[in-house]
Amino acid sequence: YVLINNIDDVYKMKIDGKECELNNLYTFDTIGEHEVEFLFGHTIPKEAFYENNLITEVEIYDNIAEIGEEAFENCINLTSITFSDSVKKINEYAFRFCYGLKNIVIPDSVISIGNSAFFECTSLTSVTIGNGVTSIGNSAFISCSGLTEIVIPKSVIGIGKYAFYNCNGLTSVTIGNGVTNIGEYAFASCEGLTEIVIPDSVTSIGNRAFSDCVGITNLYIPYSVNNISGNIVRGCVNINNIVVSENNTTYDSRDNCNAIIK
Repeated sequence: YVLINNIDDVYKMKIDGKECELNNLYTFDTIGEHEVEFLFGHTIPKEAFYENNLITEVEIYDNIAEIGEEAFENCINLTSITFSDSVKKINEYAFRFCYGLKNIVIPDSVISIGNSAFFECTSLTSVTIGNGVTSIGNSAFISCSGLTEIVIPKSVIGIGKYAFYNCNGLTSVTIGNGVTNIGEYAFASCEGLTEIVIPDSVTSIGNRAFSDCVGITNLYIPYSVNNISGNIVRGCVNINNIVVSENNTTYDSRDNCNAIIK
């Protein structure tokens, strides 16, 4: 049976292709797998499928523009999510603790990825971030330990605090030449990283942004950076070459001192 309560934005429901009334008890004719389809307005509501352990796959239809807060949080058996090109916003905690998610493609229509949206999705091995995303929220991909590569498109302006913290499987990060701000601890404890290239668009780097990235041996600070908070490479015990662009008017690494001097 299926019993739906307190999801005000649902305007239609289908079970095995047959339209049903909401908030009613439904008895299946046969035992086995059945398709339950919820058709929403423009937003999947907050906590719509919170802790639903029966969901294994989700396809977002064309009329959906926004994934609500905690909409699929702790759906531990969810392995696949397909976004339509109508989705513009993935709100905070939307897929937090979805430990079974393996691959996600965020379409170009999405503008923002909310705080902790994919927090601790430990089985994620591949994430494609669309070319329309302008912001990656705080802790958006924290502890996604299965990720090995991430490409941040040039549409992104800001990378939030702790955005990729403790993604210790990451070996490759590409930061698009549109990012202006890298938040504190954004890539901290990414132990598999051996290199990080900071593009000329970056003006601000937060405290400990790359701390405890023990695989990094070289760091280049471009001319554009005019605000560095705290020690951005604390705990990077194998770093042996720090160079600041000679065109940087705020910082330098004079006399090959292997440091960032203001």
